[in-house]
Amino acid sequence: RSGAGNSALVDLVLGFCRAVEGRVLLGGTDLSDVSRVDLRRNVAYISQDVFLFDGTIRENIAVGRPGASEEDVMKAAERAAVLDFCGDWDLGLETEVGPHGSTLSGGQKQRIAIARALLKHALIYIFDEATSALDGENERLIMEGALAHTEGATMLFVTHRPSTLQWVDKVLMLDHGEVIAMDTHAALSAENETYRALFHLNDES
Repeated sequence: RSGAGNSALVDLVLGFCRAVEGRVLLGGTDLSDVSRVDLRRNVAYISQDVFLFDGTIRENIAVGRPGASEEDVMKAAERAAVLDFCGDWDLGLETEVGPHGSTLSGGQKQRIAIARALLKHALIYIFDEATSALDGENERLIMEGALAHTEGATMLFVTHRPSTLQWVDKVLMLDHGEVIAMDTHAALSAENETYRALFHLNDES
């Protein structure tokens, strides 16, 4: 639910706040021993509210990894289904997005943000409601493209969408700042009534 502690968990992983009790470990390494520079270098964060620079689609993707090759930018755009909506435009990736992406829809902006993150080749990806503006088919295409090319990375999804759950290995269910359940989507769907109600899974039966 909103206010359950999702943002606090993300802030801990991003190093925006420090644990006052216990430890946060990434790959067995205590976050307090990791510099913020190294942490930022290895984490890609995609939020629901995408920020785009006033420039071209290509420039907004390429900022994810300065110096990336043209081929890598194109691959990231393809995996995030950016080419699907701009491929028929006269300027393609050279299309100007306008101030704050004003010429694009919410779903198009989210796809550019995902492409930017995939270009980074991070060790940790955080999708914070990052597919909320996408329809089911585009979400499927992007998830397939992202998961197929992020082998070895950890991916965290903050979501209220049942469709996202099919892609995850394990679900952490938060409530009032605590993890109240942790299991596979299938197990929680079968055994946890609170989980079923939260995602309206009872409506499917």
